[in-house]
Amino acid sequence: MRNILLAATAALLFSSVPAHATVVIVGDGWTPFEFRAGGSPLKFSSEFVATFSVPQKAVLKITDLLNIGDIFQLEINGVLQSPTSTPGTGPELGTDADASFASGYYSRGEYVLAAGNYTVTGIALAAPFEAGSGGLRVDLAAVPEPATWAFMILGFGMVGGAMRSRQRTAVRVAYA
Repeated sequence: MRNILLAATAALLFSSVPAHATVVIVGDGWTPFEFRAGGSPLKFSSEFVATFSVPQKAVLKITDLLNIGDIFQLEINGVLQSPTSTPGTGPELGTDADASFASGYYSRGEYVLAAGNYTVTGIALAAPFEAGSGGLRVDLAAVPEPATWAFMILGFGMVGGAMRSRQRTAVRVAYA
């Protein structure tokens, strides 16, 4: 009986972890992916699954590259996300993922994540050129420095004190 419980526990633990996945290094730039046509899965390196862990709040970004017009949809930890933005029109920027993400011409998406372990898959919803590529990156969210918090609290206190100490003038109404 004990061996059956151990085997069942091991099966549950390992069934939730993908056998093969591309590990995304958090804060290390863009991880490239490719796809073949609309409806096809996103392929990170040689795998269709990307994994990573974040110790605090983070932001996952995705952008189209090369030819403008592709739209993607990610599934993060089994939850389908909203599709990336509708592409605009403008000059093609090649493989510069930072420029593509910032341009507004290329489809892009941004998803805020809590601390934890993540598994990401995706598909190309639209691929007018029947194949293409994109980039995915994960960066830790900026956390304000303690001095920033202290100045912010001090500022709120000063504004509150100024509002409280402001003399109120009474308005008198006289009727003739």
